[in-house]
Amino acid sequence: MSSSVGLRLKQLVLLFGAVFLGVVALTNLVNLVSAATTDWTFLNSHNTGYVESVVAVYDAPGWLDEVVVLGALAIEATGAVLFVRALLRYRGAGTGAVEAYQALAWNIGVWVAFIVGSEVFLAYDAEGTFRELLALALLMTVAVAVVPDEVAAA
Repeated sequence: MSSSVGLRLKQLVLLFGAVFLGVVALTNLVNLVSAATTDWTFLNSHNTGYVESVVAVYDAPGWLDEVVVLGALAIEATGAVLFVRALLRYRGAGTGAVEAYQALAWNIGVWVAFIVGSEVFLAYDAEGTFRELLALALLMTVAVAVVPDEVAAA
């Protein structure tokens, strides 16, 4: 007799990726809409203000912070969509594995890009968070790769 506990765990990992990146993208969207309309605080990442303080050292144009947050929003939303697609297709035994690894690879790439961006803009205080998210992304990938789909009942 076997149980699909491993498969459910992997699907839970994919669900977590979808929800997390979806919420992060949503908070950046709220931040951009709030910057254009009224000061909205619920679900507002306030990343435009943070990015503005980081890129100020380069005497950057005033619109750059919105462009950076818009780029982050696009990257995060793409990741959320990839995770949703992976979750819908992943059934174990190789079914949906390509989609799962695409989402997981995108997730790793997101956090590597943010770490590199932190280095470029000397925003070292943010880099620790991105390193933790990268470690989590790597752990998610290991869980999907190593945990067996079926677990034998004792």
